[in-house]
Amino acid sequence: ETTGLTPEHGGRIIEIACIEMIDGVLTGRQLHHILNPEHPIPELVSEITGFYDAMVFDEPRFSDIAPQIVDFVGGDRLVIHNAAFDMEFLREEWLLVDVVWPHLSDPNLVIDTLPYFEMRHPGERRSLNALCARYGIDPADHENPNNCLADAKQLGINISQACDAFLRDLVRQEKERRWSQDHADFIASYN
Repeated sequence: ETTGLTPEHGGRIIEIACIEMIDGVLTGRQLHHILNPEHPIPELVSEITGFYDAMVFDEPRFSDIAPQIVDFVGGDRLVIHNAAFDMEFLREEWLLVDVVWPHLSDPNLVIDTLPYFEMRHPGERRSLNALCARYGIDPADHENPNNCLADAKQLGINISQACDAFLRDLVRQEKERRWSQDHADFIASYN
């Protein structure tokens, strides 16, 4: 969740969540934070997200949790629904904390599921809620439909239920990428 539609107009991240999937299976490992955006949340954004200034006042800033993101994600790929939007905000947040994060410069480390679902369902809605309805998945958080952690879990379930071939391909690519890196490291050790 963010405080606006673009970081260029001062939008900041107010909620971030990551879940771990290995070979298409949710492991239960997760990272979730509500964040203090360091500026007032616009009233319209509060109405949409359910986040108000008083709720985030004592929460950590992005800079406080950035190392946790690095530790959680490591060198693994990020799978994001509508990655262009999220990566724009993540780029800005990482610039503000002056930390180099390889996921910002290496497009191979970020997979956007939106184009995949656009291809599978042309002309249809492809929001996470629409995909959950299409695949018969319980959105999981009926009290707060804008919950970022629930969204991450929904994406994982949508992927595992709707895209087995897609996941097998991702797993194969990840194994090939790791093998290539291990091979390169092995060769470099002899030079």
